[in-house]
Amino acid sequence: METADLFAPPRPAPPLPTGEQESMVLARLRRGPLTPLQALKELGVMRLAAVVYRLKALGWDIHTEDMTAECRGGRSARVARYHLTNDA
Repeated sequence: METADLFAPPRPAPPLPTGEQESMVLARLRRGPLTPLQALKELGVMRLAAVVYRLKALGWDIHTEDMTAECRGGRSARVARYHLTNDA
């Protein structure tokens, strides 16, 4: 890290979302990671990736992590798990 970075003013927080789904997802992400199945069960959000896309467009720093989940019949599938970064 350069010396100039140490004295740079902190980055302003992104604006709060105005949409209902975006607000619910952001509040949930502040509590911890969120998968699409959790979003559907807990929030009724069917297209989590689209909501995350809109939050990122507002400036929220959301990290996407690929993970493997077990499916019926012993198969596995790749799914995304989203979380806010430490400074968000």
